[in-house]
Amino acid sequence: MATVDQHSKDGRHFVERRQGRDWMAKAISIFTAMGWLLAMAMLLLFSKAQPGTENFITKVLKIQVDAYYNSHFLWLSLYSLIAAFVFCLFGVLFTIMRSRRKTDRFSKPLIFLSVMSAVGIFLFLSVFHTRM
Repeated sequence: MATVDQHSKDGRHFVERRQGRDWMAKAISIFTAMGWLLAMAMLLLFSKAQPGTENFITKVLKIQVDAYYNSHFLWLSLYSLIAAFVFCLFGVLFTIMRSRRKTDRFSKPLIFLSVMSAVGIFLFLSVFHTRM
């Protein structure tokens, strides 16, 4: 393992032993990516759950349009939002456990997604609790 000699700001000599990202930094990136993928899946599932809109073509062809949300897709979108929130919580937990160095920073997209997931779960349950 190669080491690099460096000097700190106060002039003390130290050896840098880190050789790239550690496993916790990689795990935080994976949790962030999985959280965003699940949030995108939630948006896709929620769009599939929405009732159809009646327009000129559906009226002319006399096509019946669903007037209610599809409860199966609503449940799936809620589960994916909860899973995204759990991945974000694990990512934030790993970030807190890892934040010992001056160079360690909190992932802003991870924090943003965790807050938005929590708000989304709250709004989802408050709006759709009677429709499910």
